[in-house]
Amino acid sequence: MKILPIRWSDAAEEDVNELVDYIAEASGSLNIAIAYSRRIQVRCEKIGLVPFGGARRDDLSPGLRCIPFERSALVFYRIVADTVWITNIFRRGRDYEAILRGGPAADDGGVITRPA
Repeated sequence: MKILPIRWSDAAEEDVNELVDYIAEASGSLNIAIAYSRRIQVRCEKIGLVPFGGARRDDLSPGLRCIPFERSALVFYRIVADTVWITNIFRRGRDYEAILRGGPAADDGGVITRPA
């Protein structure tokens, strides 16, 4: 199978930046937050090796797929023209279904994420 390149949507990049801020504040360590961000990026690069391996989430948006990350986050992506587009990253506890459907979601003080 062909290895697909990975691209990040603006929303996904913002999600990672907000996760870094959240983790740095929660842990008191910017180093921990940056290491977490690097692990997410490495994991996302591996999606290109098995792009159809993520769970289909057509119930949220046609073509959307999802993989868990360290039991602490969910990575959403779609495959467009032989490219994997990372669309969003939600930390555990976020109402990602409501957010992705465009409905109101309770702001739990965590990462504010918008659909791509």
